[in-house]
Amino acid sequence: MRVLPLIEGQEDPSWYMARKPLAFPSGDPGSTRLYDDGTHGDAVSGDGVYTFDSIATRKGNRVGNGVYNTWYQHYTLPADVGIRVVVKDQDNNYTIADSTLRVTDDHQEIGPPVNGEANPATPLTPVNYGISVNPGDTPVTVAEAILGINPRLTIAGCNDVAMAIAYIFVPAANFGIAVPAAHSCDAGVLTVNIGTVNFTGYPGVYYIYYGYVDVIGDIHYNAYELTVQ
Repeated sequence: MRVLPLIEGQEDPSWYMARKPLAFPSGDPGSTRLYDDGTHGDAVSGDGVYTFDSIATRKGNRVGNGVYNTWYQHYTLPADVGIRVVVKDQDNNYTIADSTLRVTDDHQEIGPPVNGEANPATPLTPVNYGISVNPGDTPVTVAEAILGINPRLTIAGCNDVAMAIAYIFVPAANFGIAVPAAHSCDAGVLTVNIGTVNFTGYPGVYYIYYGYVDVIGDIHYNAYELTVQ
């Protein structure tokens, strides 16, 4: 997960947060150090990539008679939960990353998407926000319903990317929703990691808009048409 500088107005994710957007609870089970010394899941010591290989959880608030308001007692597993990683350096500079985590019990296994990646075959070319794009110019049709949505864009340079953005629109209902998106970038190709989306029971046409905000705040994006049969 790559953390990015905090951008004013982007503190709130699209999913519900029980804490304030920049909560940093020192001493809490969710607060820990990151390591670049070959321990705690760190692959290479001293390479500038900091790691911690566990996510701590806690029982929650007591509601009486020794019973805790434990979040996983209120959801049927497997369930997707939002995760915000807030990293603070010694100078109190904040960086953040938002993602989702699928939680299962000890007896459940979640395999890869049935149909792999539901993306255009080649990276699309981004345009500046305000320039119209037609998702129908790049149709993608899939038969399966559980799909990996990780489309790609060609960009001038990976250092230009400050934050990935993604939006799924349903034209038949004139409804859309912004979704959390991480990203990776290599050799001028940006991959927007929306993740696995379960379309089971919802065949139809979807527009997948995706792109990035650059370091000066401009938005670059493109879109494609996804037909789930």
